[in-house]
Amino acid sequence: MESTFASLLTASVLPHVGIPLVLRLRGSKGVPVCRKGDFLMKYGQRILIGILLLSFLSVFAQAKIVFTAKREGDTAYHVYVMDDNGRNVHRLTHSEFYDRNPRWFPDGKQVLFVRDLTKGAAIGKDSEFYILSVKGAPEADQVPNTHPTDSHPVVSPNGKQIAFKSYRSGEADIYVMDLDGTNLRQLTDNIGKGWVHRLDYSPSGNQLAYEYEGKNGENIWIMKADGTRKERFSPRKPHNFFLGGPSWSPSGTYIMYRETERKGNGDWSIIAVRLIVQNVFTGHREEHHFGNDALIATQCWMGDDRTVLLSMKADLSTPGANYEIYRYRLDSRKLTNLTKHPKGDYHPHWSPGFLSVFPLDKLAIQWGHIKQVD
Repeated sequence: MESTFASLLTASVLPHVGIPLVLRLRGSKGVPVCRKGDFLMKYGQRILIGILLLSFLSVFAQAKIVFTAKREGDTAYHVYVMDDNGRNVHRLTHSEFYDRNPRWFPDGKQVLFVRDLTKGAAIGKDSEFYILSVKGAPEADQVPNTHPTDSHPVVSPNGKQIAFKSYRSGEADIYVMDLDGTNLRQLTDNIGKGWVHRLDYSPSGNQLAYEYEGKNGENIWIMKADGTRKERFSPRKPHNFFLGGPSWSPSGTYIMYRETERKGNGDWSIIAVRLIVQNVFTGHREEHHFGNDALIATQCWMGDDRTVLLSMKADLSTPGANYEIYRYRLDSRKLTNLTKHPKGDYHPHWSPGFLSVFPLDKLAIQWGHIKQVD
C-alpha cells in the first residue's frame, strides 16, 4: 500500500507542490545519502491525504456571492450563488415560492433567507425565514417563531441571533431573537412615530444601523444591539431624499448607504443617485455618483473597506434595462458587471469563505442542501 502511495506522489503530486525530498541517511560507508523511496514509503500516505484534504477544503472555502434571481425556467425567485468574479452560477433553492434577501452567516457555511409565500403578491405579509447550508439536511426547515410580517433578517456577527423588521406590534419595528426562535425582543417602538426598514449589525455586534422614516424624513440611525441609545447618523435631509440600505464596513469604520434625490411635490423623477460612505467616527461623507438614469436596489461590502457590491439598474433610459450585480471600487471608481444576464439580479451578499483572504483565487464551488434548524 505504501509503495503505491509513493509511486503516486513521485509521478504526479510532489513535482507540482515543490516538496524537497532531502533525507539524510547513512550508506554502507557512513556517507549520507538521499533515499526518496524510503521517505515516500514512510510518509507518502500522510502527505497525499493532507494534500487531498486541503484541495477539498479549498473548494468550499473560497469567496462567494449569494443573490436573488428569476432566471430561465424559473417560475419564482430563488437563491443563487456564484464565485466572486461572477462565474460558476448555481441555483440553491427550488421552492415554488419566492426566496429573497439571502444573507451569509459569519462562518461562510450557512445562508439565511426569506421565503415569500405570496409569490410577490403581498411582500411582507406572509413570509418565513429559512437557513441554507452547504452540508445539511435535504429539506428546508423554517426558523421557529417567525411571523408572517417578518422581513429583511440579518445574522449577528457571532452567528447566534437574527435581527429583523416586523409588523408584529402593528407598525414596522426591529426585533431580535435566537436562531431557535427564543429570547424574542422588540428593539424599537414606532407606533404613531414612523417606521423602520433595512438594517445591519456592526462587525463587533454591539450596534445596529437601520433606516428610519419619521417626521424629519428618511434617515439612517444607529442604536446599541439591545435597543438603547438611538441616534440619527446621517445628516438631516429634505423629504424628497430617500436614504436606505445601511451596511457596516468590515473594519467598522464606515457605514455605506444609498441616497436617492427625487424632485418631490408629486413628481418623483430621479434627480441623482448617490452611494454614500460615511465615517462612523468623524461623520465625513464620501459621495459616489451614478447619474440620473441609474437606480441602486441594494448594496453590500466585499472583502475590504474599498470594494462593494451593487444591485443596480445602470441606465433607466435603455429599453429592457434590468438590475445587474456590479463590483465597484471606491478608490478607482471602477464599475464591473458581474452577472450580465437578461433577467434581474438582486440582494447580493458576499462571504470570504472560511480559509480565504481577499482577493481570492477563483475555484469551483460545490454546494449541498438545506440545513435543519436544531
